[in-house]
Amino acid sequence: MNIKNSSHIAKICFLLWTIISLPAIAKLPFEIEANHIKLKNKNQELYASGNVIINYKTYSIKTNEAIYIKKENTLKFNQHVEIVDAKNNQLYADNIAINLNNETGHISNGFIQTNKHHLIKAKTIHLKKDTIELKECSITTCTSESPDWYFKSNSLSVNKENNLINSNKNTIFFYNIPIFYIPTFTQSVSDDKITNRPTPEFGYNQIDHTYANIYIGYLIHKNISGKTGIGTSEKRGFRYGATHIFTPKKNQ
Repeated sequence: MNIKNSSHIAKICFLLWTIISLPAIAKLPFEIEANHIKLKNKNQELYASGNVIINYKTYSIKTNEAIYIKKENTLKFNQHVEIVDAKNNQLYADNIAINLNNETGHISNGFIQTNKHHLIKAKTIHLKKDTIELKECSITTCTSESPDWYFKSNSLSVNKENNLINSNKNTIFFYNIPIFYIPTFTQSVSDDKITNRPTPEFGYNQIDHTYANIYIGYLIHKNISGKTGIGTSEKRGFRYGATHIFTPKKNQ
């Protein structure tokens, strides 16, 4: 067989594989593009590699390698995963596994950049039915490689129904120095009446000279919110305080 005939047969085989595979790919719960796509086990498993792009609901996902198991309805992403949603929140991770039936799973070495300029790092992120749990995480708004301040938490969970954050064993750092320890706190991520965003403040005045403060809002109860602040200054040293706000209900 000469080279010309061999090349012609190869093209026919590729065309036949494409015709057979297209119906299986068309039934997927997402859209996919990749340099290489393989179907195994009677089209029950899909393997994609090289510039993989997946569009799922409002998410655009890019990775080097993706695996879809039809029977379990699970997606696994390996090597440099990037997810962007419709609100331009971005997630970067080493590995992600998601069950599409209930959208539960886990994320390894996640880095989140929100559209409100929060930068969040977590060793592991567990996607559960009612909550999202972050383990060994840090939060800051500083974009530098060595942030001026950051908030470190042993574990942090977000309730999907009421958008409340519960955080345990928390430490606030200034220039990598632990300044203040907070055993636990609860905070809303949706109530506009609460200062949800950890807000750093740096400046100079006649009383303190050079100073640095940070404020964090939190929710104790549905109608009791608060704001805590800590700081240090050249003249007055370390200080901290808190303000609680009680909003009575009707006829209360």
